Amino acid sequence: MLIGIFVFAFFKFTWSLRQFNFTLMLFASAPMPAEKDAPDRADFAPRAAMMVTHGFASFNRGLRAYFFGLAALAWFIQPWALVLAASWVVAVLYWRDSRSATLATLAGPVTEKGLP
Repeated sequence: MLIGIFVFAFFKFTWSLRQFNFTLMLFASAPMPAEKDAPDRADFAPRAAMMVTHGFASFNRGLRAYFFGLAALAWFIQPWALVLAASWVVAVLYWRDSRSATLATLAGPVTEKGLP
């Protein structure tokens, strides 16, 4: 199980890296400001944004696999330790995905009280 999880994470990380490289190549081929009539000018920004989104989605899946792989190591201690560790990982990921200060910063304007 651990080999499967870590192999999955490896392939997600490497695919993410390739997607980010493809995104950089796409950025390098962006139409110049003077090229007002470039054929791909209108859809360049949505395509670039989608490439970045795909890269981050793959990276996020690899990171989550790594987190759950570390939780799966608790299985060597006892099956209940696996359940406890996996539950803890789910709770931490839920907190970070829905209640974190980082998410609040991404969702709205930054205020003085939000600064560290």
